Amino acid sequence: MDKNNRFYLALLFWFCSAFAIAGAQEPLRVVTEHLPPYQIVSDNRLVAGTSYLLMKEVLKRAGYPVQIEVLPWARAYQTALAVKNVVIFSMTRSREREALFHWIGELRTLNYTFYSVKGNIDVRMNSIEQALHYTVVAARNSVEADILQQQGFKHGKNLILTAGYLQAWQLLLQGHADITYANELIGDSIHTSLGKEFPSFVKQPYAGMQPVLYVAANKTTDAEIINRLSRALLAVKKDGTFDKILSRQLHIP
Repeated sequence: MDKNNRFYLALLFWFCSAFAIAGAQEPLRVVTEHLPPYQIVSDNRLVAGTSYLLMKEVLKRAGYPVQIEVLPWARAYQTALAVKNVVIFSMTRSREREALFHWIGELRTLNYTFYSVKGNIDVRMNSIEQALHYTVVAARNSVEADILQQQGFKHGKNLILTAGYLQAWQLLLQGHADITYANELIGDSIHTSLGKEFPSFVKQPYAGMQPVLYVAANKTTDAEIINRLSRALLAVKKDGTFDKILSRQLHIP
């Protein structure tokens, strides 16, 4: 075999090896939940929402198909926790979750407080000590549930856990709980997702936390996936697309 043939044979071997490695890499899987105004589902598919539009742009720039699964929050969380190469959004970063996921980047800062049903004059609080006298409802495996339990709420005593966020608000509306803990963007508009024309809930005079929504990934996710998504999110922020999407969706002048 002459030198040229050996060179082309070596080159062919390199390409075959590269394709074999690429083919062995597990595909990217992206999961989320129906959570207006961040992810809005219609006819069983995502159609709008600030986080959805941001992730749609990030996935395109990173070179991945825009295929996002909508699941109940508890199932989405457990999937991202247990399955390699699963990306999840929008998720709040907390002390309990810090070591469990790769944190790819920030999507939004939130303002939190307690909500009660409008017209329920028996509920009034401006401190966590007062809040502990009421029954609160939250989605299982949510950051809200984590925060509430840190503050002294106990499941089975004064804390009810549900499979998803909408179920929590429905239980509150039905009188099975006194309060829920939520960020203001959701709490102020959740009545529309429940089919109500006018606001059904009121904020309590309590200054809550200001957590941040993130894009995160399973701890064993391939480094190449993490790097590509991180670079794409950074690019979306640098060229102004990030702020443009948030402003347009929230109708900020």
